Amino acid sequence: MNSDYSKKVIIVGAGPAGISCAIQLKRSGIDPLVLEKADPGGMLKYANLVENYPAFPGGISGKELSVLMLRQFDSEGVKIHTRRVQSVLYSSGFYNIETDSERYTSQILVVATGTSPILIEGVEISVDAEKKVLYNPSDFVELKNQNIAIIGSGDLAFDYALNLHRFNKVEILCRSSKPKCLSLLLERLRNYPNCSYSCNTSVISVSMLDSGLRILCSENERNIPRNVDYLIAAIGRKPNIDFISDQLLVKLNEFKLNTSFFIIGDAFNKNYRQTAIAAGDGVKTAMIINEILKE
Repeated sequence: MNSDYSKKVIIVGAGPAGISCAIQLKRSGIDPLVLEKADPGGMLKYANLVENYPAFPGGISGKELSVLMLRQFDSEGVKIHTRRVQSVLYSSGFYNIETDSERYTSQILVVATGTSPILIEGVEISVDAEKKVLYNPSDFVELKNQNIAIIGSGDLAFDYALNLHRFNKVEILCRSSKPKCLSLLLERLRNYPNCSYSCNTSVISVSMLDSGLRILCSENERNIPRNVDYLIAAIGRKPNIDFISDQLLVKLNEFKLNTSFFIIGDAFNKNYRQTAIAAGDGVKTAMIINEILKE
């Protein structure tokens, strides 16, 4: 572990919220440092189509929009360190950030780490089948010529299906009596013969079968097996903030460190996880930080 790397403002995460925050800070003459564990862009780069981000009539793919954001981000010359943050502590007015290879300290910390998937519970999954049960788009976005089942009934499940249908056969397994996604996503999915969905369908068990999976489902009070190549879980996502120490969270409640510590974007917005909202969060937070540092 190397010695501390100090910076006045550190942003953890380089998705739309973190990128927008960094760009606005640079415009204000503040040079932040960004820590990102993987490729910048966050979940945006896996979105099938973004239709509510201004200036793109007809929508734009998440991949294209993230490329444009990163191009602007790079043009600002913001420093980005590829590091996985393991813990954050607060002491004597500074945030102490431990990563997988270095320590960092900052006066102001912005957490823009997005979300992580909710794992499947209550389903019997054999150990050898676990490698074919996928949660993150980075693990399945490039799949081709596969038979894929997706657990879920919301926008996430249908967005994954619309991303994958071009090169795969996809079935969505909805435990609910009807899909919970936006109606326009449902209508689009119905237009593709290699996409389907089944309601009142709960997965009971998952086991290996040859090189694929055997999924046993309870469907309208009958147990029906399905043979697929992969199973994708799209049952929800939660804030990716487990690295924040309990000590810091207590201090946040006790001392209201809301002028030096910010959680923004999808990591904060619960059900309101949209790229436009995350970007707005980033800009607003940067403007607040600028006001704080002027004092």
